[in-house]
Amino acid sequence: MTKSDFFNSLRASLTPLSKEECNKFIIYYEEIFEDYKESGLTEKEAIDKLGNPHIIANDILSDQDNINVKVSPFRNNILNVILLILGFPLWGSILLALTLLILSANIIIWCIPFTTGVSSIAFLIAALVSIIGSPFMMADILEVGIVQLGVGIASIGLSILLAFLTLFLSRKLAVITKQLILIICKKFNKKVVRL
Repeated sequence: MTKSDFFNSLRASLTPLSKEECNKFIIYYEEIFEDYKESGLTEKEAIDKLGNPHIIANDILSDQDNINVKVSPFRNNILNVILLILGFPLWGSILLALTLLILSANIIIWCIPFTTGVSSIAFLIAALVSIIGSPFMMADILEVGIVQLGVGIASIGLSILLAFLTLFLSRKLAVITKQLILIICKKFNKKVVRL
């Protein structure tokens, strides 16, 4: 059974529920499936670990019959707003500190390719100045001019090497940064199934 077969079967079995309720359970089991995949299981192993979609749907539907909770949304919303306002000095400062910590770590990490890029440009400028100036030095002192020409050619090599290193590091750090952002977003976008 493939992933799409599993979730299509689960969705079909959950038709007695409202579309919103059905989507909550589908999202919940999709996250479990993704967690299994991230832990190294194959698609088939993850589906086998989830179980039979008809049994899962029967369990969900039988639990739905037993649970009949009515909560006044208006009262909870007012309470939540009051708690958010009163707790802002605490959670606001923690959120700000966490945001600045993540931002500063990101800046520090990106300083590495920035440094190699600036060094590449500096070696290129030094190479151009050294190569252009070497004939003038050869006119005065031949040995110094030859050394200056050699230093210019070596600087071009270092500049090219650092440019490739900058590109390599930038690509790797872009992937790492993207994964970090996805992990952070996933932590904040966790779907909770409320019964």
